[in-house]
Amino acid sequence: MAIGPVMILCMSRDLTTARQEPRPTGRGVRRGSRQCEGGVWQGGCVYPYNLLLISAKVFVGSAVERSGNEIPAPKQNKQMATIHMDDPNVVFDAPGLFWDMATPDSTPIHMKQVKLALSGLKVNEVADLTDVIVAKMTGNAAFTTPKPALPGLTTAAAALRAKSTLIQTLESTLSTERDLLEAMFTAQKIELRMLASYVQNESHGDPAIIHSAGMEVKGERTAATIPTQVQNLKVSVSDAEGSLESEWQPVLSAVVYLVEVRADATEVWSQVAAITRARVSIPNLTPGGKYWVRVRAIGSAGTGPFSDVACKIAA
Repeated sequence: MAIGPVMILCMSRDLTTARQEPRPTGRGVRRGSRQCEGGVWQGGCVYPYNLLLISAKVFVGSAVERSGNEIPAPKQNKQMATIHMDDPNVVFDAPGLFWDMATPDSTPIHMKQVKLALSGLKVNEVADLTDVIVAKMTGNAAFTTPKPALPGLTTAAAALRAKSTLIQTLESTLSTERDLLEAMFTAQKIELRMLASYVQNESHGDPAIIHSAGMEVKGERTAATIPTQVQNLKVSVSDAEGSLESEWQPVLSAVVYLVEVRADATEVWSQVAAITRARVSIPNLTPGGKYWVRVRAIGSAGTGPFSDVACKIAA
């Protein structure tokens, strides 16, 4: 798109005072323009611009040849603008008649984000990082009211470090105790095998004598027995709403366990599960309601008695 002709009207107290002078340099000269102190540089002359008003009518249209042809009148539908050249913020360039206009900085401002990199840090490393941050922010004029308060963070870091140390000590002790238990377990089995060898020699293979020692005979079928009563029944609150968790000690000859539940307001028991493992989740309960639970084992020889009941309030 071409820039059309610009009409310039110069008014001055005395245009006859124009004189030939070299182009000024140094202080007062605006770079890339024809303006200098005390006048306007134009074609080697300095023209005083006291009370100078240049009215420039700019419109978009076809370029006009610089051959002296008559400048056509602007069309009515073109944009019209008036610019006052006595404005110190406006720069007029010649030749070419271009207006220098400041372009706003469109570069986006990107705010930097805080990085903690907490993932992957161990407990003591988080506590150490807390101490470093608190030390840096204490008395820092940029952060006058930290939230949460720095003393609380320091106390929490110390408690975190102390708990970690305690757990490490307990884990070390537990590991030692586990090793001791395993050694004791192995030694006990060795001694039982030695005792079985002694019974074998003394009984001369007589089944009655072997049974009298509380030991079984190899290859002999053992009669099935009715499962014993389920022991150590426990009921706890589940993470799921309206549910309870229950577990108990496994019974040796059990094939399946029957789980029954009743609400506190009724005496009617309802079977809720028949499972092979010694734990169960009991859903579809009323939150806040109190429930009673009992379990019994069923084996190939029959059904054992119910366990002692246990109760819990559903969450």
